[in-house]
Amino acid sequence: MENVEQYPDYDELADQVAWVCDSFSLSYVHGVITAYLCFDLPFDVEEWLGSQVEINLTSRLSEISEQDIQVAREALLNLHQVSLKNLQNEEMGFDLLLPNDDEEMGYRAAALSDWSRGFIEVHESINTELDLSDDAADALVYLNQIIDLEICSEDAEEEEEEKAYFEIVEFVRLSSVLLYLELRLGQKQSQEKVVH
Repeated sequence: MENVEQYPDYDELADQVAWVCDSFSLSYVHGVITAYLCFDLPFDVEEWLGSQVEINLTSRLSEISEQDIQVAREALLNLHQVSLKNLQNEEMGFDLLLPNDDEEMGYRAAALSDWSRGFIEVHESINTELDLSDDAADALVYLNQIIDLEICSEDAEEEEEEKAYFEIVEFVRLSSVLLYLELRLGQKQSQEKVVH
């Protein structure tokens, strides 16, 4: 049985890349990184950090030190490597990087939506038509829908919200594994086979 690589603590990692995540969450970043891995795109951390500075942080550039950049660079490279190892794990040890379960549901649900948004934005940037099974194509459709999904409601019981949240997290996790297997390893299989 292969060992599953552990992600860094969510809050600690968020602190390390706080200046990058000025306009989106750490979960969004992990969705982006996972999509890069699934779609076999090179993740140039220098280029990606540079693009975030240009798009979101030009007015605050003087506040960002070289040490800030170096810490974020190393943290993102590590996250990329850990995510790749877990996607390659034969026991399907890949998981989403989301806030801890003791955080309030609204915060966790928003992070899950952000994760899906990051993944879908990378997918939408690809101009090449993908040869996907029906299950994998459906997974992308559902991931797109999860971006706007509302888990929390005034009428829902806390237990119901928790159940719905974890079911969606599991769906997104398995969808990521399914897409990785198809696009990186050429292994077309159904969601049911991935589950089992």
